[in-house]
Amino acid sequence: MESPQTFKVNNTGLLAGFDMMTSSTAMAGVYVKQNKSSISKRSNLHKGEVNSWGLGLYGGVVKEKYDVKGLS
Repeated sequence: MESPQTFKVNNTGLLAGFDMMTSSTAMAGVYVKQNKSSISKRSNLHKGEVNSWGLGLYGGVVKEKYDVKGLS
């Protein structure tokens, strides 16, 4: 019987966006993200990888000390 501790999981990713002010308190923008996840067991015969990309829009409200954004 094998222990679950023999598995190795790796997750890496990047999210970048560009804000554009649409008024003094509102913003809109675009973003792109990349994510790579992998899981492997002792040998290379038992592994899986997932690479994903995303592109989207967001909007938000800007106040003096904070901002709130919603992604789609």
